[in-house]
Amino acid sequence: MRRLALIVLAAASFGLTAGLVSRAAPRPEMGVLSAKLDHFARHGGRYDVVFFGSSRVYRGVVPERFDAEMAARGFPLRSFNLGVNGMGPHEAGALIRRVLAKRPARLRWVVLELGSWDAGLPAENRFKGRALFWHDPAETRSVLRSTLLLDTPAATRAGLLWTHLLHLAARQTGAGRGPDLARALLRSARQAHDAIVRRRPSRIDSGRVAAHERRLDELLLDLDRPGT
Repeated sequence: MRRLALIVLAAASFGLTAGLVSRAAPRPEMGVLSAKLDHFARHGGRYDVVFFGSSRVYRGVVPERFDAEMAARGFPLRSFNLGVNGMGPHEAGALIRRVLAKRPARLRWVVLELGSWDAGLPAENRFKGRALFWHDPAETRSVLRSTLLLDTPAATRAGLLWTHLLHLAARQTGAGRGPDLARALLRSARQAHDAIVRRRPSRIDSGRVAAHERRLDELLLDLDRPGT
C-alpha cells in the first residue's frame, strides 16, 4: 500500500507540475499564424466575418476587396483572413472554437474552406508548434474519429492514432516548453528590472545594475541559440 501511495503521489505531482508548466508557458511560436492570432486578440471585436483555410484562403481572399465588394452591394462588413499555408480542417476546427470562445462583439459569419477531414499529419510537421497547438482535447477526439474512418491498413491507423494521442499528451503536459517558459520569465524579470531602475535611479548601484542586466541578457541569448 505504501508503494502504491507513493506511485499515486508521484503521478499526481507530475500531473500538477506539468499542468502548471503548460498553462504558464507562452503560446508556441507559429510564424504567420501567431501574428494573426495576436492581431485578432487585440482587434477581434472589429470584425463581422473571419475566413479560415489553407493557402487557397490565405492567398486567395483579400479582406479589403471583399469588404469593398460587399459594401458596394449594400452590406457593409469588416472581414479578417485567418488562413495560413497548410491549414487542414482539424487545425481550422480548433482555431474556430478558440475564436468563438472569445465571443467577439461583432462576429456574425465564419467562412471555412471545405475539404476532406484528413487525419494525416506529415512527418515534417509533427511536434511542431502548430501541430501541438491544435491538439486540444476536443479536436483530438475529432481527429481520432477521422483516423478510425480511414481506408488504410489497421497498423497504419493504429500508428496515426498513437501519434495524435502523443501530440495531445505533449500539449497537455507542456513537454518541451521549459525553454519557452524560462524565456518568458526572464523577459518579465528584465522588464521588472528596467521599471525599478526608472523609478529609483538615485538609489541604485550602477555597477550592480549593469552586471544584473548583462546576466539577464546572457541567459536570454543562451535560450535563443538554436537547439537550446
